[in-house]
Amino acid sequence: IDSISNPNLPPTVHLCQTDTLQLIANYQAKRFIWKKDNVEISTRNSIRISEKGLYTLDVFSTFGCLMSDTTLVTHSTSKNLLDSLYTICKENEITLKIKPIFAQYRWNNSSANQQDTFKAKKGTVRVQVTDSAGCSILDTARIENFISPNYTLNTQPEFCDYSPYLYFKPALCRKWYINNREIDSSFYYLTKKDSCNLSIEDSNHCFQAFVLKPTLITKPIQLKYNFMVCSGKTIQIQLLKTSTYQWADGYFGDSRKLTNTGKYVFTAIHSYCQYKDSLTVWQPQKPFWNLPADTIICRGTQLKFLHPKTIKQVESNTVLTGDTLIIPGEGYYKIRAIDTFNCWYSWDISVADKLCINQANGLNPLSIVLSPNPVNDYLILSVPSTIDGFDCFSLFDINGKEFLLPQYTKHGHSFTFNLSNIPSGIYFLKIYGYEKQIYKKIFKL
Repeated sequence: IDSISNPNLPPTVHLCQTDTLQLIANYQAKRFIWKKDNVEISTRNSIRISEKGLYTLDVFSTFGCLMSDTTLVTHSTSKNLLDSLYTICKENEITLKIKPIFAQYRWNNSSANQQDTFKAKKGTVRVQVTDSAGCSILDTARIENFISPNYTLNTQPEFCDYSPYLYFKPALCRKWYINNREIDSSFYYLTKKDSCNLSIEDSNHCFQAFVLKPTLITKPIQLKYNFMVCSGKTIQIQLLKTSTYQWADGYFGDSRKLTNTGKYVFTAIHSYCQYKDSLTVWQPQKPFWNLPADTIICRGTQLKFLHPKTIKQVESNTVLTGDTLIIPGEGYYKIRAIDTFNCWYSWDISVADKLCINQANGLNPLSIVLSPNPVNDYLILSVPSTIDGFDCFSLFDINGKEFLLPQYTKHGHSFTFNLSNIPSGIYFLKIYGYEKQIYKKIFKL
């Protein structure tokens, strides 16, 4: 006869939050089957558990006899005693309350408060409770201040000198109060004599307090109203930074760059006050100097030009000159001068020389024609049949830099140049040969 004894499991077991339980079948058997809530979980002679449920052990002898036993495991699981986050108004406190009722309470590791409620300010709160089974349960909560609107409220409201009162309205808020009196309208008229306390209630029912002390403002007087700008230059205008500015052309700002002359109208805005104003930008005239753009002189002679009285300094091809500008001979000259307003001006002079007293072999610069001029791609140079010996060419820009000319084609007394790869600008074509030379100005598109 085969027999097997009862496993004798404890009928009930209670586990605290972090406890585990080991169940053991302490005798020899052929086979073991452990089940949790009727679901097989192990075939060993022992198991370790940490979850609640109905655990069943089936023990089989060598000849197949079966003996079963059960144990009911309960568990003090983690409870959300508190919300993870609470928000309060700045400098306020909140009362935390725990439900359901427990046997014991301990707040922030202190035994001073054994109640189910606790008053706390911004920070972290820790609570430990003991349930009826003697198990401890822990929970924490974070208390933060509401992110209140940043009311950029001017506590010294400024009255326009042309208005006896100020139309006052704070930023968007739920409610607002003047001297503890709720304002049920969307605005309030402050007078110049008012001095009052303002409270603003936001959407979180939090209050921010301000003390209003009105002041009076007048039209801003700019440090400067007339500005001089040189031709082709830009001037930086800086107005008083105590106001904001809207210009008649739509520009906004207290600083801007101006190039064109004329009258510029703007509105100075300070708080609710607006004042019309204007400034003037003017440009000095270029000094009158009767310098020829193209001229011809006899070889070995010079040109002399007196400086205008409004010019302080003159440069010829970056070389300073004295009181008189001297052109020593043929070539291209870049004349720069600065006037009494410190504005720079420039003149371009192309000088060709000639062999006087019939030494030029009939050379007349005006008889040499460039077409088209201005030119885009192809330039044609036409030389009268009476002039010969000119078969060398060089190209210079206005700064004297030489450019490589492409190979030209010749048809009789005409020469064709392809200038399509030459940048746009002003150039001088040097035509020379047999100790003779001449310069012709080219405008490249």
